[in-house]
Amino acid sequence: MRLGSFLLYIGRTREALPYLERAIDQDPVNGRNFAMLSVAHLNLGNIDKAMSAGQSMVNLGMPSMWLAVATAASGNRKLAVEQYWQTRLLMNTVIFPPAG
Repeated sequence: MRLGSFLLYIGRTREALPYLERAIDQDPVNGRNFAMLSVAHLNLGNIDKAMSAGQSMVNLGMPSMWLAVATAASGNRKLAVEQYWQTRLLMNTVIFPPAG
């Protein structure tokens, strides 16, 4: 995952993809892996695959802003807004909100 993430961050998405996919094969319940996969597919224009990876994060109980971003990119703005708000609600249950 680290090598795939590094390649993704430096703009070498096509090279990153096999590493990201292998990381998911090795650890299919780590939602963070699906976040990186969703970003990679967004970068490559694979909107359906980006949405699928984002949904996998949600299915694992993690907030997935990337699902909303991919859904917005697909043109379904209304659903994207709903997903965004669901992500915010989920974030307040799995991640402590900031103090103050």
